[in-house]
Amino acid sequence: MRGMSSTAEIEAPAPAATGRTPWYRRITTILLAGWCAGWALYLYTMLGQRYGCPRGQETCDRAPAVAHSWLWGLAGAIVLAALCLLEARRPAVESPASPESRPRYRWLILGGIGGAVLGANLILLGPMADNPFCAEPIHVNKVMAYPLNCDSYEFMRLAHEPGHVLDHHNPRQSRPGYVALSAAAERTVGPVAHWVGLDRLYKMKDRAQFPLVVINLAATAAAIALMASQLAGLGTPRPANAALCAFLAINGVTTAFTWTPHQQTFALLVPAATILAGRYLLLRRSPWWAVTLVGLAAGGASLVYGSFLITAAVAGLILLYQRRWIPLVGFLAGFGAPQVAWMALCKVVSGDYFNQETRLYDEFIWLPKAAKHGVDSLRIATHDMTITAGRAVFAICTVALLLIVGLAAVAVLLRVKLPVLTDSQRATVVAAGLTAAAGIVFAWAIGIVNADRLLYHAVPALLVLAGWITARIAASSKMAGRLVTAGVVVLAAAVLTNDIITPGPYS
Repeated sequence: MRGMSSTAEIEAPAPAATGRTPWYRRITTILLAGWCAGWALYLYTMLGQRYGCPRGQETCDRAPAVAHSWLWGLAGAIVLAALCLLEARRPAVESPASPESRPRYRWLILGGIGGAVLGANLILLGPMADNPFCAEPIHVNKVMAYPLNCDSYEFMRLAHEPGHVLDHHNPRQSRPGYVALSAAAERTVGPVAHWVGLDRLYKMKDRAQFPLVVINLAATAAAIALMASQLAGLGTPRPANAALCAFLAINGVTTAFTWTPHQQTFALLVPAATILAGRYLLLRRSPWWAVTLVGLAAGGASLVYGSFLITAAVAGLILLYQRRWIPLVGFLAGFGAPQVAWMALCKVVSGDYFNQETRLYDEFIWLPKAAKHGVDSLRIATHDMTITAGRAVFAICTVALLLIVGLAAVAVLLRVKLPVLTDSQRATVVAAGLTAAAGIVFAWAIGIVNADRLLYHAVPALLVLAGWITARIAASSKMAGRLVTAGVVVLAAAVLTNDIITPGPYS
C-alpha cells in the first residue's frame, strides 16, 4: 500500500446485543446534568464579583461579565430534556466498534511538522497592535508580523550562556531543562539558520531566536502528531482528524508564542503526552520499574515545562484506581527525583533554589497561604480564583465543549450507541477525560492571572473526545459520517479563520 492508504485498519467485532440502557447511563442524561452544572458554573463565574485581583496582577475587572445569560441555559436545558425523552422512546441501536487505524510514523511526523509550519506562517497574517502588552511588534513585511514577548530576551540570553541559570535567584532557575534544550538548539540549529538566512528573513534580532522558535514548532508538531495518532486509533475519519488537529496549529497559544522564545507551546504537548502515558498505564500491567521509568521521563520533562505535573496527576490517579501501590510509589519517586536533584545542585552552587512562580506569584501555594489568615480569607481567595479560572474555561474551551454537546445530540438523534469501544479505544477515551479534568483543576490550583492560556491544557483532550463521538457516528452510517465530518471541517475552517483575522492575543 502507498501513501495514506498505508494505514492498517483493524475491524473490531460487533458487541453482543444488550438490554435497554438505564436512564442514569444514557448519554442525554449525562449531557443534561453536565449542561445544568456547567451553566450554573457559568452564571456563578460570569455574574459573580471578585473581591480582589490574583497575585501578580495590579488591576483586573472585578465587575460581573454578563447579564441575563440564564435564557440561553434554559433553552439548552429544554432541548436536552426533549432529547432525553426521545432517547427513552427510541433507544440507541447496537453498532460495531469504530475501526482502528494505525498511520505510519512517517506520515504522523510529516503531518505534524507540516501542520505546525503552515499554521505558524498563517498566524503571521493576523493584525498586529502598535504597542501590545509585554511584547514588541516585529514586522516581517507589510502584511506579516508577530509579537516578541518581553520574557524572550532572558530566554535568548540563557541560550547563549546557559550557566547563568545557576546565578543566585535567576528567574528561570526552575526551568533548567528548557535552558539546556535552548542552548543545544542555539549551537546546532542556530548556525545553519543564520547561514541560510532564516533569521534575517523573519527579522530576528538575536541568533538564538530562530533555534528557540524551532523548539516551539517542534512542540506543536509533536502535539499534532500524537493527537492525530490518538484520533486515528478511535476511528475518526481522516478529514475530521485533520480538522481537529488544525485547532492545535492555530489558537491563542500559537498566535502569541510561536515566533517568540518561550515555553507556552508546550501547553499543547502536555495533554497529548498525558493521554499517551495514561493509555499506556491503562492497557499494560507493566512492572514497577517500567512505571518508574515513565515517572522519571515525566519528571525530566517537568524541568522543561512545569505543567507536566498534569501527567503525574493523571498517572497517579490511574495507578491509585488500579491499587498498584508499588508502581505508584515508583512513579512518584521517579517523577520527583529530577526536581530534587536539581534543587540540591542549585543550593550547592548558588546557595539557594529560586522558583519565581511560587515566590512572586504564589503558584499552588495561594490556597494554604490564604488558609493561614482564617476561614474568611480562604473563602475570598477560593471565590476569586474560581471566578477567574471559570471565566477562562468558557473563554478557551467553549468551542470544544459545544462541539462535544452538538455531536452527542446528533448521535442521539441517529440512535448511535456511544460506549461501544475496543480496549485500546476505551483507554484513550478514559485517559482523555482524565486529562481534560486535570487540566481544568490545574488552571484553578495554579492561581495566577494567566489562567486563560493555561486552559489549553484541556483543549486537546476535549478534541479527542469530540473525535471519538465523530467516529461512532461514522461507524453507524456512512452518509451520517460524511455529513458530520463535513460539519467538523467547516466549523474548524470558520473558527481558525476568525482566530487569524482577530487581533491578539499578543502575550
